Parts: sequence; C-alpha cells; structure tokens
Amino acid sequence: MAKSTKWINVLLVIMGTLMMFSTPSDPDFGWHYKYGEHFFSTGQLLKENIFSYTYTDYMWVNSYWLFELILFFTHSYFGHIVPTLILGFAASVFCLAIIRKLAKNEIAVYLSFVLLAGILSSYNITVRPHYYSSLFMLFLLYSLIFVPKLKMYLPLIFLFWVNLHAEFVIGLFVLGTYTFFEAIRMYRQKSPVKDLASLFGIPALCVAVTLINPNGINLHITLFKELTLPVKSYVQEWSHYDIEKFERYITYIFILTVALVGGFYMRKKAGLWYFLLAIFFALFSIKAVYMIRVMFVVTFYGFLLGTDKFFTDLMNFLNDTNKAIIRRFITYTYYGAFLVVLVNSLWKIMLATDTRYWSINHKYPYDAISFVKQNPIKGRMLNAYNWGGYLIWQLPEYQTFIDGRMTSWRETDNYFMSDYYRIHEPKILNKYVTQYGITWVIDYPTSKLAKYLKQQPGEWEEYYKDENSVIYVKKDSNSETI
Repeated sequence: MAKSTKWINVLLVIMGTLMMFSTPSDPDFGWHYKYGEHFFSTGQLLKENIFSYTYTDYMWVNSYWLFELILFFTHSYFGHIVPTLILGFAASVFCLAIIRKLAKNEIAVYLSFVLLAGILSSYNITVRPHYYSSLFMLFLLYSLIFVPKLKMYLPLIFLFWVNLHAEFVIGLFVLGTYTFFEAIRMYRQKSPVKDLASLFGIPALCVAVTLINPNGINLHITLFKELTLPVKSYVQEWSHYDIEKFERYITYIFILTVALVGGFYMRKKAGLWYFLLAIFFALFSIKAVYMIRVMFVVTFYGFLLGTDKFFTDLMNFLNDTNKAIIRRFITYTYYGAFLVVLVNSLWKIMLATDTRYWSINHKYPYDAISFVKQNPIKGRMLNAYNWGGYLIWQLPEYQTFIDGRMTSWRETDNYFMSDYYRIHEPKILNKYVTQYGITWVIDYPTSKLAKYLKQQPGEWEEYYKDENSVIYVKKDSNSETI
C-alpha cells in the first residue's frame, strides 16, 4: 500500500471515529443503562418492571440484555467518552477495510465511507444497540455476495445478534430472501439435490441459534406481534420522515435514490433478491425514519460498486489536466470536511464531559431534576415519554409513569401509548391521577398537557419552570413537599 494511501486511511478512520461519537443523549440510554446495572450487580436478568409504577405486572421480553451489560460496564468504568470513541474506531476500521477490498477508485472510497459514517452517526449508533445490527448486516451481506466462505460464521453472528438487538429478525429476513432466490436459481440449473439441501444448512442453523436467548421462542412471538402495532406511529423514529423543510426533503430523496440505484446496479452481481430488498426497505423508509438506516446499510454495496465504476470510468475518460483538477478538488473537499468534523466532534466530546452540559443541550430536564432532589415532592410523577429513560437513570428515587420500553405495552386492546398521547384530555388525565395517586407532573413547557394544567390554577400549581421543563403540583394534601 502506498504511503499516501496509508495516511488517507488514517485520516478517514479518525474522521469516522469522530463522526460516530455520541453523547449519552438517546432517550432510551437511561433505562438500558439501569438494566445493565441490575444484571451487573445481581447476576440476574431483570424481567419484572421495577422502574415504573404503571404496568408493574407486565413481563417484558427484553432483547437487549447483552448490549445493556456492555453499555453499563463500559460507561460506568470508562465514562461517556472512551467507550463511544472505541466503538466508533472499530466501526470505522471495519467499514473502511470492506470498502478498500471492494473499491479501487479513491474518490469512491472517500465518498462511500463518509456517507456511510454520516448515516450511522445520524442515528447515534455508538450508544445504541443499532451499532451491532448495522455492522452485522454489513458482514451478512458481504458474506452472501462477495465471500461465500464467510457464511460459516453467520450462526455465531446471529447468536450474538439475538441477544444484542431485536433487529436480528431483519437479518433473518435478508438471509431468508437470499436463500429462497438462490434455491430457485439452483433448481433451474438442475443442481444436485444434496447441493440444494446444503444451501439451507447455514440459514437453518442461524434460525436455530436465535432461540438461544433468555426468552426462547417467546422473543420471536413477541416481535412478530409487534410488527404491525398501530402505536408505532406515536414514536418519532417509527413515524414518517419530516420532509417539511426543504433540506430534509432533499436529503431523503438523495438517500432514497442512492439506495434504489445501488440496488438496481447490484442486481446482476448479487441477484434479483438484492434489488427487491432495496425496493422493500425503500417503501418502509417512506413510512418510518427508523428504516432509512436499514435501507442504506442493506443497499450500501450497490452504491459502493456503482460509485467506484462511475469514477473509474470518468477518470479513464478524462485527460491528465482534468484528472488533476478533480483530484485537487476532492483533496480540498476532504480536508475541509475533516476540519468540520473535527470542530463539531470536539464540541460533542466537550459536552460529554459534563452531564449538565449535554442534558441541557439535548433538552433534558437536568435543572428540574436537581431542583426536585433538593426539594422532594411527595407522591408519584407523570412524566414526558421522551424523558422516561433519562429519569430512570438520573432520578431513580421516583418511578416513571411512562418510558421508552412501553411502546407496545397494553391491557387487552388498550395501548398505553394511545392513552398517553391523550393524557391532556381531562377524562384521561383524571383517570390516571385517581388510579395511581399522581401528585406532580414534569413535562415540556410547550406540551399540550402543560398548557392544559396552566389553565387549571384551582387544581394544579406551577412549582418549577425553566427553558426545558416545567413542574406542576396537584393542589391537595398529597402534593406537599417532603
């Protein structure tokens, strides 16, 4: 490898590492952390709901236990900076190694790597289980399309995957689609029966090892039931991508185009199944923000090879003068992007050094929590959904009303999330206040619930307010501070 290429690799890895750095600001980070803490301190998986006072008998099927253990151990012993830098570095090295093996044109390498790192960083994967799913998916597709001998490691991958993130089901879907189309191809070519039978060996083993998890087959049953939950639309990541702003609309159209063109380009090398998957995930990405990352990761290799061919053909077509101009432009763009990433990442790293800094920056109620700790409130709180995980972590003295675990929780046909999004209605609010003895509310100042409580001075009193949060206390004997 040329010396200049080695330095480019070093700079790309640094850039990818910094781009993927995240503060622990994901709404679910807190409850993931506390689940890991419980396992680490007791040696037992937490299956009961001890963090909220609602649905206390609900036996939740947790598919993240291994991720949560890793998360707690690394962040409790090494802080919030080192673990995410290490994960970002590992992901950068892995992704760049694959890109280097498949692409020869330096422009294609640079553009593909930066775009992949950018998509992954936008989902804060280094503090989420999505990290492992993204890398496992890249490995799965790499083994299916380019290096078939790596398929022997897929059962091991799925053994870890099923205990790290529920997205293993998407991995099984991709593997199943590939196997189905490969079986059709082999049948048409009149391949020996033993070869056809052996095709299903690895996929069958991959399915079998996913039963090796604390919940067994119940995990699969639960995930299947949750596929079409109507309440998914209440969660931002499972709702439509916000394209009201022009730049967000252009961004989505660009990513969607990249995925479909990449899928179409790869149909000859990988097979029709790859293009059909591109279409499938593209359709789902229209419905849910969550699927944009999945769509791009699945179709990434098509984009990579298509970009590599385009720039290779372009550079072969141009004369030496134009080649030099393009190389110079790319070089300046590369160093410019590196400086932007460096400045932005240093700011994120600085935020991560202090919980208050990143909490306020990400609109969490840090100051309100500090106030409550100094001025405890008697009774139970009703909290904003997006703050549930943060409160479980930062205010363990109080159980939550709702948090990120409860997207699909229900009693008979009544989804808790449906009631929560109508909690500002007097009938629904009074129902839960009476049922659970709620005495105070912590919410966004601009929420519908906060606006309603402000109009009820005879029943609710504003107890605390800052730019990010407001606390209302019920005017009765139970609302006295203690």
